Amino acid sequence: MIIIFLLFYQWVTIDIDTIVVNNNSKSLTMQSLVIDSFNTLHAIWHERVGNLYYLFYSYKKPDSNWAVPILLAETTNPNGVIACEPNGKVHIAFTSPIVNYNELYYLTNHYGSFQKIRVTNDNLWDASPTISFRNNLSHIVWIKSLEAGGYKLYYFIGKLDSFNIYQIRNSELGDFGLGASPYISVSPEGICHISYRGGNYPDYHIHHAENFFLGDTNFQYEVLTTANLYDYISAIYSKENGELFLCASGDDGWGTRKRTCYLHRPANSRIWEPYELMTDTNSADMRSFFVKNDKVHISWERMNGNIATRMIYHSSNFTNRWINSEVLADGRTASGGIVIDNNNFGYLLVCHQDGNNYQILCLKSRPFSGIKEKNSKDKKMKKIIILKDRKIRDFLYNISGQKVNYLKKGVYFLLGESSFH
Repeated sequence: MIIIFLLFYQWVTIDIDTIVVNNNSKSLTMQSLVIDSFNTLHAIWHERVGNLYYLFYSYKKPDSNWAVPILLAETTNPNGVIACEPNGKVHIAFTSPIVNYNELYYLTNHYGSFQKIRVTNDNLWDASPTISFRNNLSHIVWIKSLEAGGYKLYYFIGKLDSFNIYQIRNSELGDFGLGASPYISVSPEGICHISYRGGNYPDYHIHHAENFFLGDTNFQYEVLTTANLYDYISAIYSKENGELFLCASGDDGWGTRKRTCYLHRPANSRIWEPYELMTDTNSADMRSFFVKNDKVHISWERMNGNIATRMIYHSSNFTNRWINSEVLADGRTASGGIVIDNNNFGYLLVCHQDGNNYQILCLKSRPFSGIKEKNSKDKKMKKIIILKDRKIRDFLYNISGQKVNYLKKGVYFLLGESSFH
């Protein structure tokens, strides 16, 4: 059977959900939107109320509306992150001050209603949590100040009522370690991978730390380099057999020419492939990250020197080359998490300002075709062809699985040989 797929290679917004709108300014993190195996979306965000940031949660099942937001916590730090189980139970980490110091909190609805615990209680500074859920356990990494000075990464592994905390001893965060921005991914085997900004000012690069088995407290480290002189922001995704996908943003050392690059480590290998420049000549900082069927999707914000423009774009390599497209470049938008569902539709959570109104929006993109091909003997991209209106003799199917025999003008993905006339 010969199959032709429409090649949708850019983000095109086809629907916008307004989750909440009011006069409170809002904040998102890279891990603010997740999706479960039932295609239910789960979102968190912070709203500024006086001197506090209120942490909210909402969800949306397929073909339904967003649920009424639930207030989960009050904090002074808009750094909440979320992960979810395949069944839709969610796990959230954030920090909140006790007297003079921020402490780490963990909450989940795994057992029904939301329950919260205070993870740390040591009068030391906790910051920048990142979270993953794997092997029926929550995995949280965050930055902690030390009594003797300096900063280290710490690792939480466990459940609400039973967990362990370890210092990642050789993590090098430098004198300004609160900006290390860790990002965690746990492989199917339970191996913990962490990317973070390591080194000392100004010689910053992305460091990768990994252990050797589930619950292992010994980590090995490596320093990664890209087209940038220095790198500051990163995100990582891990698969089985050690395969890794990583993106990093940095600059030329002068705060300009910001670029975002991609690094891949093949399965069963310790060697990273050469970096790829994702955002072309654009000055860009990564804002969210997602991997679907070995294809990477990020949102990025256009930068003017060190100034964020609040103009949001999408980049992906699902066509085997990096394609960048505008999402919402109105100068009034900040990006949160991005996900791709089981039908290849994209979703991006954003904060949007309209005068004195501040909104949390969820943008939905048309499906990205070519992410996963079925019933094809040849899954390799053969060529890109431009068609005029023409009849097709073979049995062809669109991205919804419906048989078609007439194609309008457009760009198509040819997976095999066919006849056109």
